[in-house]
Amino acid sequence: MKLSIIHLGRNGAGPKYSYEMTKSLSESGKVKLQVIVPENIDNKLDWLSLKNVDLNFVTTYNSKKTFIFSFFNISNLKKISNKIKKFKPSYIYIPMGAMLDAPLFTLLNKYKKIYTLHDPILHKGEKSIFLELLKTYVIKKSNKIIILNSFFKNYVSKHYNINIFDIYTIPHGAFFSDNVMKKSKFKNKVLFIGRIEEYKGISLLLDSFKVVLETNPHLELTIAGKGNVTPYINKLDLIKDNVL
Repeated sequence: MKLSIIHLGRNGAGPKYSYEMTKSLSESGKVKLQVIVPENIDNKLDWLSLKNVDLNFVTTYNSKKTFIFSFFNISNLKKISNKIKKFKPSYIYIPMGAMLDAPLFTLLNKYKKIYTLHDPILHKGEKSIFLELLKTYVIKKSNKIIILNSFFKNYVSKHYNINIFDIYTIPHGAFFSDNVMKKSKFKNKVLFIGRIEEYKGISLLLDSFKVVLETNPHLELTIAGKGNVTPYINKLDLIKDNVL
């Protein structure tokens, strides 16, 4: 089986998730892999460390202004699509979506596609007709959809009119090795990493952590991510001695 793995996002969680999924597939030895990622991807060294893959760095964009140009740069999109066509994959696999997927998919109609839908419902502050149209187009052009939580399977099936048997669940991995997690310095430590927004359940985390401290007062909580912690100040003050 031949698989073309494409991630055209530059930074954030996308490059990390896509790399880890690619790494696992490459280590399985069961799939011949082509990888296409931006030349300015922020974890480039990780990608360069991969073995037994056909690794391709491509030009995309560096800013919002250059994104607009890249979105309509048919010549560059054709260069990327031609790499894929030359490889002749059994499937194109998108581990995490990016906004350039939609125009690229228009050039790859005949290829079967697997798309991982990380956010069936757009995050608060990200909802827009443009983003929803792009996402819907890519999903409609995909043959198989992967979600991270089976809770959304019925929603995705109904909302996008997809056969439920074409929707698969692969839970989001921790991406930490057993050796790292077993180190004593991580004992009694709790880590939240991600965007600090209401939908992430930080309020519930703080309530739960306060209860757990009653039986284990040595626990330490670290909250790392972009966002506003002001709504949680009162709850943070109640456990401030255990929050880093």
